[in-house]
Amino acid sequence: MNRLDGLSTRTLIRLWIKLENEKQLQYFNNLNPKGGNYSIKQREYAIEKARSIGVRATSGLLQVPRRTIQR
Repeated sequence: MNRLDGLSTRTLIRLWIKLENEKQLQYFNNLNPKGGNYSIKQREYAIEKARSIGVRATSGLLQVPRRTIQR
């Protein structure tokens, strides 16, 4: 395996991860097609995701805006 094979594999893996993340975001958004406030189903999905991959990763994955904490 030469360097080009490694780069193309890396690119392929990143593309696969990006597509999987987009699929999960679409699923999350489809849980509340009307939009507005987050639905109970969306909250439950986000909580389960946070338990498995962490809060910050879930926030990034689902594009949930972070609340600004002022000290």
